[in-house]
Amino acid sequence: MVFVKVLHVIPSVSPLRGGPSRAVLGMVRALRSAGCDAEIACTDDDGPGRLRVPLGAPIEWEGARVHFFPRFSPPIGALREFQYAAALGPWLRRCIPSHDLVHVHAIFSYASTRAMGIARRCGKPYVVRPIGQLSPWSLQQKAAKKRLYLALAERRNIAGACGVHCTSDAERRDILDFAPDLPAFVSPIGMEPPERQAGAREAVRRRFSVRDDEMVILYLGRLHPKKGIELLLDATSRLPARGFALVIAGSGEDRYEARLRERAAAPGFGGRVHFAGFVAGRDKDLLLQGSDLFVLPSEHENFGIAVLEALMAGLRVVVTPGVALEGFVRKIGAGVVVDPMPDALEAALRCLLAGNPPAEGERQRIRDAAAAAYSWDEIARGLVSVYEGILARRSI
Repeated sequence: MVFVKVLHVIPSVSPLRGGPSRAVLGMVRALRSAGCDAEIACTDDDGPGRLRVPLGAPIEWEGARVHFFPRFSPPIGALREFQYAAALGPWLRRCIPSHDLVHVHAIFSYASTRAMGIARRCGKPYVVRPIGQLSPWSLQQKAAKKRLYLALAERRNIAGACGVHCTSDAERRDILDFAPDLPAFVSPIGMEPPERQAGAREAVRRRFSVRDDEMVILYLGRLHPKKGIELLLDATSRLPARGFALVIAGSGEDRYEARLRERAAAPGFGGRVHFAGFVAGRDKDLLLQGSDLFVLPSEHENFGIAVLEALMAGLRVVVTPGVALEGFVRKIGAGVVVDPMPDALEAALRCLLAGNPPAEGERQRIRDAAAAAYSWDEIARGLVSVYEGILARRSI
């Protein structure tokens, strides 16, 4: 194996930014274990706030070596979301030449665009992981702004990549529809099996005052319109008054979250909807392991990290065809794939609630299948092979 020094660049590693931002930490930890000298450069973004971390010098952060740079934090949301960091650009100009390869995560953001532009101009090979931002659905959101951004910089940056990292076959199809000649390859997101939490089912029921004979339906993720949470509320409002509780865990834009809470407070729900807020670490593991069913009726997920977390916890899942992991859910028989319509989702939930919660043997089967398919160790070895292939081709 060739020793490879790789710089990963991403706008944020904040847990508030969802699965794609968090995945890079697991990826870099696994790459280091596989013998790759991997480190991360990012801003100190933490959603509306900023992480309390040392700036400008590398630190060990959740098992990865990370360089944090201060994000410009104006009161204007659109500018803050661009995650501009004045000190990051000069640092990238100095440090990119000393690395063998750059792995960029996300597009349409300052850190990513700057890293690709610098690497392209100095002749350093780079890989880009678009995190679903080149899918037709994503490109339709704020379409005029994205067309301009692509014309000014990002299309050249993407075309100059030595590899486009897709996390699913569905994302690769989207990438090739965007530009058929791109060197797209598939390497999924991995996950470390969570630590088992004793008494999780009882703890979740105590927290939300759920009867022992009722099932807990869980939504876990960012609170955003594309996630289908309103569809989930519509479907559950039609279910019988007893037999389940719906827990919605996550955070999002204040006005949208307030709208969801107002909707869930309607008389038809009878207090069956509980908002858990943002959860992480042991609290998240406890919630996943103590629930009975996971639902993600999203319009589009280029991978679906929350679904993988649910499978790692042994949960049955209900997803829509827009979730890239739907094929794996079907393959291992771990749940149901339904069209994103209230009637279809209601019917699926009725069917699953009519049966018994999955027995421990069934949950272990799901856990084992997920762990075998999405081991970080195996995925990291595959990524190192991709890096080595790129460098070998460049040396010819």
